[in-house]
Amino acid sequence: EVDLTDQVSVQIQGTGQAINGDADNYNLILKDVLEFELDLAYITFKNLSEAPLAVTLGRQDLIFGDGFLIYDGYYDTVALWLTPITSFNAAKLSFNPAPFSFDLFYAETIVDSQNFEAVLVDGVGFAGNRSLWGLNSNLKTKDSGEWDLGVFIVDDESAINSDTIALSLRGTYETKTSPTLTLTGEIVSEFGTTNAKNHSLSTTSQNREAVGGHIDGILSFNEVKFSPYLKTRYLHFP
Repeated sequence: EVDLTDQVSVQIQGTGQAINGDADNYNLILKDVLEFELDLAYITFKNLSEAPLAVTLGRQDLIFGDGFLIYDGYYDTVALWLTPITSFNAAKLSFNPAPFSFDLFYAETIVDSQNFEAVLVDGVGFAGNRSLWGLNSNLKTKDSGEWDLGVFIVDDESAINSDTIALSLRGTYETKTSPTLTLTGEIVSEFGTTNAKNHSLSTTSQNREAVGGHIDGILSFNEVKFSPYLKTRYLHFP
């Protein structure tokens, strides 16, 4: 990352990747040649109008909380989940009047590529773009922990047409005791429409909704040598 001026910075990061091995008869996973791609390539304009306002343009990570809902923005038709690249082509507007922060963004998630949900439906990828709009708000204080409220909207232009709205509430709280107990969790409510029904492509749009999330508990023994910890997690996927 390079600061060009007090208000402008640029970051560029490249990644080399390849996939090899025997995928048996699973025709979506094939051998891939070694290729190099831009993982991060963005420019940030900060302190606009002498306010805690910043604009970030280009290929960037969009991770809110621990990445439970939004994380991987890179879609490789060969490597699929094996690629180390997670960034999005996106534009983000950030406003940070402490202790609050707000992020408004637009991101391309799938562009002229097969729709992963369509693969789950009938093994055929339907071409089409999928984009993501979002607004995330964050409150971070020393005594009350960290809390997030976000709304995210998926616009799906493929044959599956799975337009979705997600409402996310996240929180993290850490005790001042020794050992330290950290509680963190997220609950997500999703609703929208889709043309997928009974593992096939429907001619009519179907309504759908679901609620899911997770809660974690971490007991950290920071004053003990090697700082051991115990962690438990409960997840709910409807």
